[in-house]
Amino acid sequence: MRRTLASAVAALAAAALPLVVPAAPAAAQPADGVSWGVAPAANAFGTGRARFEYGLDPGTRIADGIVVANHGAAPITLRVYAGDAFTTRSGGIDLQPTGTTPKDVGAWIKVSADTVTVAAGAAVTVAFTLTVPADATPGDHVGGLVTTLVDEAAAGGVRVEHRLGSRVYARVSGTLRPALTITDVQAEYAGTVDPTGTGPVRITYTVRNTGNVRLSGREQATVAGPFGLLSRDAAGELPEILPGNALTRTVTVRGVWPATRLTARIDVVPAGATADPVPRASAATALWTAPWGQLLVLAGVAAAVAGVLALRRRSKRRVAAAISAAVDAALAASRAGEQAPVDAR
Repeated sequence: MRRTLASAVAALAAAALPLVVPAAPAAAQPADGVSWGVAPAANAFGTGRARFEYGLDPGTRIADGIVVANHGAAPITLRVYAGDAFTTRSGGIDLQPTGTTPKDVGAWIKVSADTVTVAAGAAVTVAFTLTVPADATPGDHVGGLVTTLVDEAAAGGVRVEHRLGSRVYARVSGTLRPALTITDVQAEYAGTVDPTGTGPVRITYTVRNTGNVRLSGREQATVAGPFGLLSRDAAGELPEILPGNALTRTVTVRGVWPATRLTARIDVVPAGATADPVPRASAATALWTAPWGQLLVLAGVAAAVAGVLALRRRSKRRVAAAISAAVDAALAASRAGEQAPVDAR
């Protein structure tokens, strides 16, 4: 029972650990005294390559190698395998968890050995072949070559898997269709009661790579009032998105006036696909904002005006009443004089 539980926890731990798949050669140091690095081999494909990158025709078969260098003081044994890549929620590139069966470029790669033992301070080249299926779709297919080390002595008796990989970019010849699509645009305004103040608009949207080449780009967010007035904007860099993958982004536009009805627009200008320009992707949504600060000021002004008018009405009524009382008193005095008896003597 204890062994089964430990295996289950180990599987979860391994799946939760992110894979390091840098664009440049990298090293891993999971524990004291254990350290290794990986890099593409120097051969006819180039020297000092940052990653594996190929332009291939369907049906092509190539041979290459990955260098595994042991930087530690003791021999290490690593498992070596290939996998498919995907775009993470944070905008990075990762490989499918260990044990996942590859279906794309990871399935095209066959390594010469499933494991490799490297002596301390030494380096070993692991050969592999990549065979493009005859019916492979045109465009970019992204994966990686992975080296893994299982830590049997992790705290709590849980087996932890440390992974280090090198990216593989294979572009299959054919018609390239670079395209991005923006969906699910939502905007939220955080207002202020300051009548002279502004607030931020948070725009959340999903951008999907609907083409067959990997794309990055630049995002532009614009918030404007009616007729495009009081426009504010913000910009940012869009990380690379692999074909068929999507990424949810949030952009904050600051200094926005609460102009009752606002329009929030997102434009993404793609980059890094082909020599030809790629059409930008755009989408927009509307949101209503309540100018609470200005409304409070108007309410205060209206209350003050109403108070002044009420005081004026009261003053007029008092003046009218005083005049009426004086007139009545004068009339009463006049009548009293007319009715007084006359002395005949």
